[in-house]
Amino acid sequence: GLSSKENSIEAISCVFRAGRKGAATDHDSILFDVDVKTGKIGRGTTNMQWYRLGLRNCLIGGVRWAPPPDILDHPDCPGKRVTGATVPDFQKRVAALATEAHRKLLPTVPLAGWDVV
Repeated sequence: GLSSKENSIEAISCVFRAGRKGAATDHDSILFDVDVKTGKIGRGTTNMQWYRLGLRNCLIGGVRWAPPPDILDHPDCPGKRVTGATVPDFQKRVAALATEAHRKLLPTVPLAGWDVV
């Protein structure tokens, strides 16, 4: 069996991926930080720049190497503030589901990401 330390599974970070209108994949989503203790949604960002391929995109000006500016509202819904909202019952509905799934399915794996829909 696992020791109590090895059986100690907890959520250490969380991101809310907000999809984009017309996007074929979630590579074009907005990634909002979520506080794992409170479920409060923080600032958002994108990572689409890392999916740009080809030499042209690697040249100066092709890929933005610095982090993109913070996003507070959903771009497809002008004025719809996401930052500052709270996921209802986050600990019971999201964190508990992910930690229980990890405990049952990956008990010896030290770190995994879980998509909770």
